[in-house]
Amino acid sequence: MRKGKFNTAQEAQLNTYLPEFIQKLDAGVRGLELTQWKQSTATKALASPPFADLDISIMPRTDWFKTIVRKFTNYFNNVYKRSHEEEPSASVLIKSNPLLRFTSILSGRQLFARESHNDIHKRSAQRITDTGVNEAVAYQVVLKEMWDGLSTEEKSDWDSQAEDETGDIELNQKEFSTNIHLALKSLCQGGLIGDAEMILFYGFRNVKNGDLLAGSVHGHSKHNKTHFGGNDLESSYGIPWAQFVDSVLPCPVFPTSASVIVDVNGVVNFPPVDVEKIPVAELRVLLEDYLKKCWVHRTLGKANELPVPWDEIASDPSKFYDNQKFTLPLGLKFPQTMNSVETLMLGEFFNSIRDSVPFHFTPDASRPETVPAPSNQQVERTPSLPPIPPLSTENGMSEQGKQQSGDKPSELDSNDTPQSPVSTPLTQQKRKRSEKQQTSNDPDGKQDHESEKELEIVPKKPRNETRKPASASEPAIRRSSRTTAPRKESTTQKTGKPTESRSAEVKKKSKLPKGWVPLSDDEDNSN
Repeated sequence: MRKGKFNTAQEAQLNTYLPEFIQKLDAGVRGLELTQWKQSTATKALASPPFADLDISIMPRTDWFKTIVRKFTNYFNNVYKRSHEEEPSASVLIKSNPLLRFTSILSGRQLFARESHNDIHKRSAQRITDTGVNEAVAYQVVLKEMWDGLSTEEKSDWDSQAEDETGDIELNQKEFSTNIHLALKSLCQGGLIGDAEMILFYGFRNVKNGDLLAGSVHGHSKHNKTHFGGNDLESSYGIPWAQFVDSVLPCPVFPTSASVIVDVNGVVNFPPVDVEKIPVAELRVLLEDYLKKCWVHRTLGKANELPVPWDEIASDPSKFYDNQKFTLPLGLKFPQTMNSVETLMLGEFFNSIRDSVPFHFTPDASRPETVPAPSNQQVERTPSLPPIPPLSTENGMSEQGKQQSGDKPSELDSNDTPQSPVSTPLTQQKRKRSEKQQTSNDPDGKQDHESEKELEIVPKKPRNETRKPASASEPAIRRSSRTTAPRKESTTQKTGKPTESRSAEVKKKSKLPKGWVPLSDDEDNSN
């Protein structure tokens, strides 16, 4: 049997797959999908009974696999194409048209050289030893010998594999605007179609972060340097185009490095992110996580309240959040359905109010509304009484001071907690502290009143009322009380602008979509 030749039974088995192969071709299946079908069919064929006694002494099983794949490729090139006229694929056009040449797109010979690099390198080293030629010459000589040694079918197979290669997509995207500009210029000035004027709008997503990259490229004849649309090109055509592309191109989902902040009181806060730098796809994921946690907080942690009823919120937002306090720049909806402009606007809004009144849904009737905890407070939530401040002991040292000095603090039973506005042990400690302060720091007794005022006991509040932690510092108390103020009266942001001005700034920024990169006049005037 000749190397690579199947017997009658094996040929008959392979022919049974041709109707399905032709059906795929008629349906327009090409490229990677067609290659995957050929490979899966080759695997299926090798597992069939006619191939059970395959002679692997002629060549390894992997080479038999490649031979079956190549058989389908040859049928497509030598039989199907002759009886079916079809337009060339985009990859074929790129390879045959120097106007659209990308450096990362390989020919069949280049792909063969890449895949056979180790073998070529070994043979080149031997050639250098035998002849003394330099490495570059030896490499090219060996590559030519190995490529010329392939059969026509094998070369055709490498060419077919190269057609399925997309190359380095990120590099192709970087080269696109320059390549397409040169292509349009050549068409408009090359005389192939006479003098011509062209404009091309394009849009695609960055392969690393999913951001939209959209723009326009002009092609002018030798007689013109004026751009179509003038100064109104972006507003009249560019922005609508970018919005259209953003709505039809799928958005990849990327894991986010930022995390939503939940303070000790369970209040959800938007993380401090740079909206101008974070990828839109990542910001979209962050918004989804943030609003989901806000919804869970609405019922004080009942995760079974998910999923969020986005349709109901969109139809009647006032039922779910205070739309007078939170004037969102757009209707609230599922973040993964937002386009890039909407995502940036909502992210900027939540980022602008994070230091004043964090967004929250209207609390469920089963729980009281909570307020944000003071910054940097790292104690656990107390659903009943707030933590009692450290009390001075008989020797003038607090319980915390005892721990720092190495003394073992006294252990209080839960029943020892004061239950009334006045407690005898507490009164004694207050008196002793007042006396000690009077003798050591204030012999005239001027600070007696201040000391007693500092240890004044506040009556226990009902459980369903919002309380400020008794141990919080005065600045923290002021910050907590500030959060209850109406939004329009909130303090100035870090930028020095009120919250309302930041909202106006968001709307102003949204006029120009992120990623819109029209060709500059300087680049286009190189006629």
